[in-house]
Amino acid sequence: AVVSTQSTGERLQGISQLTFSSMMPRTGGKGQAKGEEWTNMIRYIHADGKETFADEWLSELREKVDPCKSLMITSVRVYKLPLNEMYFTNLLLFHSYVVFETCSDTCQTEWWSLEKNSQCIALQRGDSKEKVRDYLGGEVRYNSWWYWRPQLVGKDLCVDISLAQVIDLIHENDELSIKYHGTTENCQTFAQVIFDRIAMSEKLYYGILPQLSTDLNRSWTGYKNPRPKNNT
Repeated sequence: AVVSTQSTGERLQGISQLTFSSMMPRTGGKGQAKGEEWTNMIRYIHADGKETFADEWLSELREKVDPCKSLMITSVRVYKLPLNEMYFTNLLLFHSYVVFETCSDTCQTEWWSLEKNSQCIALQRGDSKEKVRDYLGGEVRYNSWWYWRPQLVGKDLCVDISLAQVIDLIHENDELSIKYHGTTENCQTFAQVIFDRIAMSEKLYYGILPQLSTDLNRSWTGYKNPRPKNNT
């Protein structure tokens, strides 16, 4: 595994210059849409704002954030935003991400966001829903007071699902090796994978793009059927 912090190394310098902002277009170019910027990395944003980028690091990340599998997810939400201010609607082209709340065995609550963009998967930790819903890595997800705010797509309660299990799902489904694709393996598909696996009863439905609701071939119990990789 390769682990870097935001302040060290040429490799991280190059990575940190990529478009990690949630407001930048995910489908603005052919290279982006076909996953040419995909880094096979996970970006972990600590509650204090410090960031770590790594590949093949999911087991270590699980031990770091939830070693005892005691951070139980109590609720989950999915939000969407237009890709950027060039778009006057979020009906068809939008960025989608998951927000969930955890409760520890000492009854301490925390909030998390989990999402996929054209370069990586990002897991963010915060002490309030607003900090992970409205910001990513300290940068506001929307650029002006009059512009779109995060719009709730779906929500549900969660039972007997820990943060460690979600990280295991990402690992066993080999999500870091599944390249971003503008119309198939994108942020919306990834958000649906996570929501449908941890929500107690609800299924996520965007109301458009029916291919997002079919043929995803994910497995939760045992993770025996990771979804096929899209290498185009």
